[in-house]
Formats: sequence, structure tokens, C-alpha cells
Amino acid sequence: MTAANPELQSFFDKPDWQAEALALRAIALGGGLSEERKWGQPCYTRDGNNIVILQRLKARIGFAFFRGALLNDPHGLLEFPGENSRIGKRVMFSDCQAILQAKPALLDFIKQAQHLAETGQKVEGKAPIELPEELRQRLDEDADLATAFAALTPGRQRAYCLVIGGAKQAATRRARIDKHYARILEGKGPNDR
Repeated sequence: MTAANPELQSFFDKPDWQAEALALRAIALGGGLSEERKWGQPCYTRDGNNIVILQRLKARIGFAFFRGALLNDPHGLLEFPGENSRIGKRVMFSDCQAILQAKPALLDFIKQAQHLAETGQKVEGKAPIELPEELRQRLDEDADLATAFAALTPGRQRAYCLVIGGAKQAATRRARIDKHYARILEGKGPNDR
């Protein structure tokens, strides 16, 4: 078992989902992972590779695997966090008993995820990013924006396409481009802080 990171103690001192968070922490550390703070959450890594992250939500707590789509899940425990998710999958819990019952599967997922990270396996067959027409026009007109958008990670590009393209009206899509203009130039995604 690896050691807990004292910098994350405040996360585990919070009363909501405290027992469940501590149980998931013990599983991750028992699986030989290192504990780091990433995106404000406890993230568990191996040799610099992100393996799993704790997600404290209002109604449940999640254990999210970065390469979850590639994990063998014979019991169907893993779920995509949203309809547009393609790579990460998570297991959601609302009590410690469920965590204890899932412990063997979670340790197996950790082992599989470590192997995937060590071998560099990634989800293949990514669909090309389809730009909303208004965004395509703006990128053609604004070289700085085009350069900054091209420098974004594929995930951030896709997130902007979903946010902008999700609007029904062209005027709203253009307004969303204006709203996120500075964030794109800063290299941030629409959900980054």
C-alpha cells in the first residue's frame, strides 16, 4: 500500500461522502497507486500516468477511470459520465457497502488500467471533430483564434464544438464563440477554471 498524500487531507475531512471517499482512497492506495491533487480532486497515478480520480458529487461519489472505455467490465459496473463521453468511464456509489462489494472489481480495473498506461494503449477510432459552421467561419476570419484553437487538446476542441454547436440558433452560436473567445486564446477549455 502506498502512502496517502497529506496535501489532500482537507478533501477527505469534508463530511459529505467522507466514509465512501476514504474507502475508495484505501482501494486506490492498496492497488499501488500514488495520490496526487489534480483538477482539485484526489487523482491516482502510476509512473506519471493518470489511472483513476475520485469524483464527489451531490447525490453520489464516483471512481472514474481515464481509459475506462478499454477496461474489461464483465459485471457492467462502469458507465460513461455523459452522452458525449467516449474514453473515461466511472463507477458510481451511494454507500460503503456497495464499495466493499465492488472492491475486487475495482482492484481489477486498477490493474487493467495500469497495464493500459504502461503499454500506451489508447481508445482508437476517434470521430473527427465536426466544427459548427459559425465557428468554422470565425476561424477562417481570425488567424489568432484559429492558431489558438488548433493548439487546444482534441478534448477541449470537441468540448467547444459541443458547447457552441448545441445552440439552436446561429445568433446564439456566434454569441457563444464571443463568450469563449478569451478562454480559447488562453488555451483553456470551456469547463476549465
